[in-house]
Amino acid sequence: MIDFAKNEDEEKNFIVDIETTTDEMIIRYADGHKVREKFSYHNLNVYRLHMEEQAKNNMDYAYDIVAKDSFMVYAKRILAIIGGIIGGIVIYNVDIHIIMKIVLALILIFSEGLYYLYNELYLSVLSTDLGEILATDYYLKNIDKFKYYDGKMGEYGYIVPIEDIEKHSLTQEQLEEISDLVSTFRKEGIPNNDISLTYKNPSN
Repeated sequence: MIDFAKNEDEEKNFIVDIETTTDEMIIRYADGHKVREKFSYHNLNVYRLHMEEQAKNNMDYAYDIVAKDSFMVYAKRILAIIGGIIGGIVIYNVDIHIIMKIVLALILIFSEGLYYLYNELYLSVLSTDLGEILATDYYLKNIDKFKYYDGKMGEYGYIVPIEDIEKHSLTQEQLEEISDLVSTFRKEGIPNNDISLTYKNPSN
């Protein structure tokens, strides 16, 4: 899960990932520390519920952060273009040797290019983050399609656990398809704990 904790104190309790083996759970937090515990379905569900609640509580904040960062990237890009134009005019009009003008112009163009490349890479990261936020938002609003109560175990079971969204780069479109499949399987009378899915990364 993306770290969209609101402050450093919240990062200490903000779960970003859960890894499980047959006998152990590794819980990773936004501040970098991790906790190892003996595996049990009950404890696993406690941590998953915590992830669901923290995502619900911080969803609006996550959208705001991505929107503000995206706006700042475009605003800085416009300012850089304006600055480049002004710099070009100044270099052209300053009374210095032509070779120095050429050197300064090349430095200015190179700097603009590097800054543009950095912004493009950052926008790509923001786009990826937004994709995960949208997927998580859809997941939470339709969680009854991905989560069910297992009466035999006395615990919740998951067709798609929340930590799989980031682990398998699940998109909102993929979750919508999974939701439709689960609805179809349930209508056909297939028990929830018999529904098994495999994920395909959209890049493959």
